[in-house]
Amino acid sequence: MAEYVLVDGYNLLFNWPELNRLKEETSLEHAREVLKERLINYRALTGREIILVYDAHLQKESRREILDAGITIVFTESGETADQFIERKVQELVPNNRVFVATQDELQQKLIFGYGAFRIPIRELLAELSEEEKKAKKIFENITPQWLEDRIDQQVKKKLDKIRKGKM
Repeated sequence: MAEYVLVDGYNLLFNWPELNRLKEETSLEHAREVLKERLINYRALTGREIILVYDAHLQKESRREILDAGITIVFTESGETADQFIERKVQELVPNNRVFVATQDELQQKLIFGYGAFRIPIRELLAELSEEEKKAKKIFENITPQWLEDRIDQQVKKKLDKIRKGKM
């Protein structure tokens, strides 16, 4: 049974102080890029499938789905909100998977409960992201790089060194 996390992209972005500030200081596109990178790392650390959904209902384009480093990024169709897409996706995924929805929208949270999904309040998701990143940092701090040179037999190393120096 796979685990999915559906993320209401703008809801998360606007409720994440760091990204909301970044959006104001640089651009919305830059804040979306940072969010994407953090969720890619979260997916790698947890193994959960991530579907990041952005409202594009005011755009004239049809829906775009992008697979980027293992996460799915969806820009909804014209006339379709992120909430509508998430509700439909939850109904599709719930029968055979554990599904979590990250949003602050209370109505959305109640609806997804009715479909059998779980909610992750934004604050909880941010805490979970931070905790997973701390665990990863600890793991990487304790890894000692292994160089090929350190693992080669000394006799082989001497022969290779002679070849490199052109003495053989």
